[in-house]
Amino acid sequence: MTTPGGLAVTCVAAVARNGVIGDGPDIPWKVPGEQAEFKRRTLGTTLLMGRATYASIGRPLPGRTTVVLTRDASWSPGHDGVHVARDLDAAVAIADELGRPVSVAGGAQVYAAALAAPGLVDAQVLTEIPLEVEGDVRYPAVDAAGWPVVDRDEREGFTVVVRWRGARLEALAALLGGPVAGPVLLHGGTHATTLAVRQGDRDLVARWFPPGDPAVERERAMLASAPPLAPGHVADGATPWGPVLVTTRLAGGPPPSGAAPEDLAPAMAETLAAVHAHDAAGLRASTATATPTSGRTVLVHGDFWSGNLLWDGPGDGPGDGLEDGPRVVGVVDWTGACRGPAELDVAWARQDLVLLGSVEAARIFLEAYERASGSRLGDVAAWDRWAAERAAPHVAGWAANYAGIGRPDLVGGVLVERLERFAAALG
Repeated sequence: MTTPGGLAVTCVAAVARNGVIGDGPDIPWKVPGEQAEFKRRTLGTTLLMGRATYASIGRPLPGRTTVVLTRDASWSPGHDGVHVARDLDAAVAIADELGRPVSVAGGAQVYAAALAAPGLVDAQVLTEIPLEVEGDVRYPAVDAAGWPVVDRDEREGFTVVVRWRGARLEALAALLGGPVAGPVLLHGGTHATTLAVRQGDRDLVARWFPPGDPAVERERAMLASAPPLAPGHVADGATPWGPVLVTTRLAGGPPPSGAAPEDLAPAMAETLAAVHAHDAAGLRASTATATPTSGRTVLVHGDFWSGNLLWDGPGDGPGDGLEDGPRVVGVVDWTGACRGPAELDVAWARQDLVLLGSVEAARIFLEAYERASGSRLGDVAAWDRWAAERAAPHVAGWAANYAGIGRPDLVGGVLVERLERFAAALG
């Protein structure tokens, strides 16, 4: 489930068809992209590994913090910043102090110990290598019934399979008063862990937030007022994995793969204008400040970007059946909703279009928004600068969000470069 401090724990491994994960200190295959997948899955986490695994790597991996588990009291990692634990409980305690999600990275004994610890491991992310290989190190046998598959990503040369502990689905079924089926992990955001399920004839979305996060209470209050294109509230409650919010699942999907940012901008602007026209009475006030504003206090979504919108149709150009371009059919993730200046949402939306690759789309968005809302905004450039300053420390990590909506090309370096260029043009 989690550590005592509420951190998610995931076993991450590459496994051959016959269960082999290593041959002594060596990996008995060379599959392009497999190690890059491990990096993508573990960046920003605490890596928990045994001494032999650490020795095979030879150094702490960048972008991650390493905790080495060994019973040898005299052993030293030989590098600064590597933590050493003598048993699993001590390793988990160190991870809790570090405050990052935990990736268990091997070897076989460490995987086995973590999986055997009651309620510790929440998920297994297994890169399946379609080879029969020789090796003396094996991943523990997986109980398929106790660890249902929630995601399967077919790649060239390997498949990434994500399994969740069945207890989480059982807890969700108890909250909903009946069994759930067809669990599918949804991507596109990192604030919550999101799962689509089916219960009877209902399609639902369950989102788990970090322990202590007020997002459920905030969004439940927001959904009660039925904002435009929002899902309906179904249930919420406390779980060992943090608070969970269950809503209806809306139609639509991620931004159409063939649509340019300039095609997305008008629909985004018209949708935001409709959101801003909704009553914001009773909501908490935003603390965001940049001047001057238009003076309009509106319902602010708080995280208005293309990935929090649900889109209709492929949008691949002429003949795609959508004469007016891509269409927004839903708006999700209302956890940041508040009342505040319209410019706040506008700045985040414009920045998203810039990160997607088009400053021109940001201009189109602004014109379309002012036309649809019937109002002129204040100093938009000032708010663009405000948003860019807040995005700068985090934008590289948003690559996972963009990959989740079908844009794996927007890696961290690309996002940083586009934001910096936009900010420099703002002055």
